[in-house]
Amino acid sequence: MRATVHVAVGFLVAMFGTMVFSSFIMVFDELFNLAMYCGQSCTYPFPWSQPLGLWAAWVWAFAAVLTGVAMMVFGTANFVYGATKLRGGG
Repeated sequence: MRATVHVAVGFLVAMFGTMVFSSFIMVFDELFNLAMYCGQSCTYPFPWSQPLGLWAAWVWAFAAVLTGVAMMVFGTANFVYGATKLRGGG
């Protein structure tokens, strides 16, 4: 792949990973508030599924946060690799 493609793809993946990470960190906050105010009988309505119990919703949110972190790491590594190639290094 060309170095400019590495830079562009790395930037976009890292940016999207940051959005996923930050969005689901807010979901964590909502889940903890629900657990504090109404206990385990609460459900959390994700837009793509039926309302889930707090434990299942927490598992989905945790998986999304880990996916966001992985995307940030992969995107940043890809960006740095492409930028190094553009500068004539490596």
